[in-house]
Amino acid sequence: MSDDTSQGGHDDDRRSVPRRRGSASALIFRESDTMRFGIKGELRDISATGLGLLMKSPLEPNEQIKIQLTNVIQRVEKEVRGAVRHSTLQEDGTYRVGIELSSRLTPLEVSLLTMGIPTDPQDDQKSWV
Repeated sequence: MSDDTSQGGHDDDRRSVPRRRGSASALIFRESDTMRFGIKGELRDISATGLGLLMKSPLEPNEQIKIQLTNVIQRVEKEVRGAVRHSTLQEDGTYRVGIELSSRLTPLEVSLLTMGIPTDPQDDQKSWV
C-alpha cells in the first residue's frame, strides 16, 4: 500500500477500506445552507467509503454535506453525499476534513479521482498520467 497518505495522527489501522491519494477539486454544500453557496476544497485522499479534504474553513462534526468532485485531467465529475467525521486545524491554517460517504464509490470512480497531476509542485507524492 505505497500510495496510502498517512497524515497528522490519523489511525490507519482502524480503516476497513484502504485510502489513496486523491486528485480532484471539491465544492462542498452544507445541508444547512439555504442559499447553496459552495465552499471550495481540495480532495487529498479517497477510498470507497470516505474522503479526506483540505479546506480553508472548518466543518462541524456530523454535519450532512453534498460534495461535487471534479478531476479535469480525467474529465470526471462526481457528486456524493456524506457526514463530516472530523475537522482538524493544520499548522498552515487549513483544515483537514474527514467525510464518511452515504454510499460507496465504485473502484472505477475511485481510480478516476486519483489520477492526475499534483496541484502543489512541492508535493512529493506524484501521480503520473
